[in-house]
Amino acid sequence: MMKEQVVHLDDEGLLTFCDVENILNNRPLTLLSDYPDDVKPITPYDLLLAKPAASLPIGIFFKDDIVLAIDQPTGSWVLARIKDVSKERKRLVRVVTIKTPSGIYQRPIHKLTLILNTQ
Repeated sequence: MMKEQVVHLDDEGLLTFCDVENILNNRPLTLLSDYPDDVKPITPYDLLLAKPAASLPIGIFFKDDIVLAIDQPTGSWVLARIKDVSKERKRLVRVVTIKTPSGIYQRPIHKLTLILNTQ
């Protein structure tokens, strides 16, 4: 028979555990760039907090880019491909049409995180 093992952490052990958690959740999940002006890579924290990884400049999205989109009802992330971009009067992209496994939707760009830029 297996017994349950209970581990009691003191303050130092708990601090070490929190430091390890912070390091793991801040590791980039996408490729890092050598250019300082490029977009910040997505991390597990970005997904856990359900917020985009970076505040991207308006208009940076293109057709066929791969993005993560926040699913409206559940708050979970879904992988999507941009099918169309809607440009405003100043020729900036603020809303895109995305295709997910469950359908085609329009989403504002502040609800997206860029995974792969095809341009």
